[in-house]
Amino acid sequence: MQGSDERIPYERGLYALVLGAALFLRLYHLGAAPLSDFEARIALQARDLLGDAPPFIGAQPLAVTGTAALFFLFGDTNFTARLLSALGGSLLVFLPYLWRRTQGKRTALLLAAGLAFAPALVSLSRLGGGPMLALALGAALLTAWNRSAMLSAGVLFGLFLLSGPWALTGVLGFGLALGAARWGGLPLGWLPFPRGAQAASKEARSWRGFSWGAGGAFLLGATLFLRFPQGIGAFGEMLSAWGAAFFQPTGVSFLRVLSAWTFYHLLALVMGLAGVFLAWRENLAWGRFALLWTLTALLAALLLPGRTVFDAAWALLPLYLLAALGLSRALSLPVRDKVSAGLFALLLVVLTTLIWLTLAEMPAGEPSLAETWSRWALVAGALLIALVGGVLALGWERNAALWGGAAGTTLALGLVMLSQAWGMAVARPNNPAELWYPSPAPVRTDLLLDTLGDAAEWHAGRRDALSIRLDVESPALQWALRRFDLVLPAEAGVLAETVPLAVIAPEGAPAPAGDVLYRGQDFLWSRDVGWEGALPPAAVRWFVFREAPLQNERLVVWLRGDLFPGGSVLPPASEPPVSSPEEQMLP
Repeated sequence: MQGSDERIPYERGLYALVLGAALFLRLYHLGAAPLSDFEARIALQARDLLGDAPPFIGAQPLAVTGTAALFFLFGDTNFTARLLSALGGSLLVFLPYLWRRTQGKRTALLLAAGLAFAPALVSLSRLGGGPMLALALGAALLTAWNRSAMLSAGVLFGLFLLSGPWALTGVLGFGLALGAARWGGLPLGWLPFPRGAQAASKEARSWRGFSWGAGGAFLLGATLFLRFPQGIGAFGEMLSAWGAAFFQPTGVSFLRVLSAWTFYHLLALVMGLAGVFLAWRENLAWGRFALLWTLTALLAALLLPGRTVFDAAWALLPLYLLAALGLSRALSLPVRDKVSAGLFALLLVVLTTLIWLTLAEMPAGEPSLAETWSRWALVAGALLIALVGGVLALGWERNAALWGGAAGTTLALGLVMLSQAWGMAVARPNNPAELWYPSPAPVRTDLLLDTLGDAAEWHAGRRDALSIRLDVESPALQWALRRFDLVLPAEAGVLAETVPLAVIAPEGAPAPAGDVLYRGQDFLWSRDVGWEGALPPAAVRWFVFREAPLQNERLVVWLRGDLFPGGSVLPPASEPPVSSPEEQMLP
C-alpha cells in the first residue's frame, strides 16, 4: 500500500506528541527503582571498564561499552545504567516516521503510537541491558536496508551483532520468515537493489560501504574506540550464551512467555486480526510477510529450551504493524451516519468498562465457581450484547459498524494498555508480578543503605567509610554498595583474613565467627515470584490489580560492636569475670 497521497493535518506535530509521550514513559523516574541482578551485572562490568579492576565484557558487549561511556560522561547512577535502553526504545518509536511512503502515513502514525504505549516495550526500555538495544537496532537496520542506505545499514548491522544473544534470536525468527516467504513465492519488494548489469557497479559500491560500516562499527563498539581490545572476544561469549539456550533450560515455561505476549497486548491482537484479513484480501505482500514474521518470531521464542520472556518481543514489531494496518483502514472508511457509528463505539466502551469493573470485584484468593458465577454471567452477557449489537449494526450500515467497532475497541482496550504501561513505568516499577520484569527485584535498598551510612558516619565521619563483607551472591547488592570504601565479595581466601566493620549475610545464617562481637538486624531485600505455571492462581486479580503471591528474601546486616555507642569489639565471654559483692567486700 502506498500512502504518499494521504494527508494528515499537523502530522509532524502528532509525531512529536507521540515521541514526547514515549520519552516521558521511558525517562520518568528512570533511576528511582534499584537495579535488578540482570541489570546490575551489566552496570558492574561497565564500571569495571573505567576502574582499575581487570575488565570483563560478557555476552552483551554493546550494552557494557555503551553504558561505560555514559558512566564516564554523566556518572554511574541507576539512571545512566538504564539510559541506553531508554534511548533505544525511543528510537524504535521514531522509526515509523521513515516508513510513511511504504506503509501509509496513517498506518505509520498509528504504529508509532502503538510502539510508544506497548507495555512490553515500555518495560524493556526501562530495563538496563541488551533486549531493547537488539530490538531497536534490528528495526533500524531493516529501515536503512529498505531505504538502500547501505553504509548506515552496515553501521547498524555491526552494532546489532554486539547487542546480545537476543539479536541472534531475532535473526532466527526473521530468517525463518524470509525462508517461508521465498518458499511460498511471496514477493519481497523491500530488497535494496534490482539484479541487472546496469545496477551491478552501484550494488558493488554499496556492498563495500556496507562492509566497511559493519566492520568499523563492530570494532569500535566492541572495544570502546579501541580502548579495550578484549571486547572483540566478547562476541564469542555472546555466541556461547545463545548456543546454551538450545541445551540449558531456564525453567521459564512456554505458557508464561505466551501469556506475557498475549495479556499485555490485547488491542494489538484484536486489531492485528483485522490487519491479517486486509493483507490477504488486498494481496499486500508486506502485510503477509508481517504475519509470517509474527508467527516465526513467536515460534523461535517458544521452542528454545533456554527461552526468556524477552525473546517474544521480536513478535511484537510485526504484530503492531498489522494492528496499525487494520485500525487505519477501519478509521478511514466513509461513514454516512456518524451518529450511529459513534453510539456503537460508546456502547462498546460502556460494556468494556462494565466487564472491567466486574472483574475488579472478583474475590481474592482462589474463589470457587459458585462464588463467582453471577459475575462471570454478567461478563458473558456484556460480551453477548456487544456481539449482537455488532451483527445488527452490520445489517444497518456496514461502514458505520466497522468504524464504530474499531473506534470503541481501540478506546476501551487502549485504556487498558495505557494503564498497564503506566503501572510498569510509574505506579509499580520493579514489580516481580510483571511478567516482563526479571525477578528477583530489590525493594528496600534505601533502608539498608541508610543504616550502613549511619554506621559509617558514626565511625569515621563519612557515610561511605565502611568496609563490608558480602556473604551472599548478588550483583544488585554489589551495585547498591558501590559507593563504600571497601566491599569484599564472598570469595574463598578473603573471608578468613579480614575483620570487616560490616557483614551482610542471608537470613538464617549464623553470626560471623571469630573473636569479634557483631550485632545483627534483618532487612527486606527483594521479592521473587511465588507461583508456578504461566499465571498466578487468582489470574483475574493479577490481570486487574497485579496481585500475586510473592516470596520475600531477607538479609541480615551484622555491624561490629564498636560501631555502637558504648559498644565493644570483644564478646562478653572474653571479658574478665565480675566478682560477687561478697568477694568485693573482702580485704
